[in-house]
Amino acid sequence: MTLTMFDFLPLAKSSTLLVRSFLLCVIVGVVGSSALGAQDTGLSNAVQAKAEMQLVPAELHLTMDTSRFLIARVKVLNRGAVPLTISELHPSCSCAGANVQQNPLRPMEVGEILIRMNTVNMLDSVNLLTIAISSNSVVSPVVYSVYVHNPYAKTKDPAKPEGDGDKGKN
Repeated sequence: MTLTMFDFLPLAKSSTLLVRSFLLCVIVGVVGSSALGAQDTGLSNAVQAKAEMQLVPAELHLTMDTSRFLIARVKVLNRGAVPLTISELHPSCSCAGANVQQNPLRPMEVGEILIRMNTVNMLDSVNLLTIAISSNSVVSPVVYSVYVHNPYAKTKDPAKPEGDGDKGKN
């Protein structure tokens, strides 16, 4: 048999304390179940939480020098609620290599990716190298851009037609 608040109304005249106790139990029961529901929601959100990777700088601009070899460091910040694990770094060119200096990164921890490039065959004035970064981040893979500027690039003079050279000069 289930009792309701109306079953206690006849007792209310003789026992106000009993009614107040009952109402308190009902209120605590409703509030308690709401609080438990909120805890369950929080737990399910924690299970679904992901890492969030931020790279600083957002893209890299480097200038070649005569050594024909460049080394650069990129900061990695985990802005997520769970540890960030970088599983793979895949450069777009065999002229480059990259490795993670610290793995995994706890929430709000800063790590570093070290990038090494052989620039011998980078003949254009601006060369683009990308690195695909796979991780457990919300967005994965992230494609990171490295622009290598070559001040030694041979640019063609548009005013000079090709093939004229020194013809006709003695």
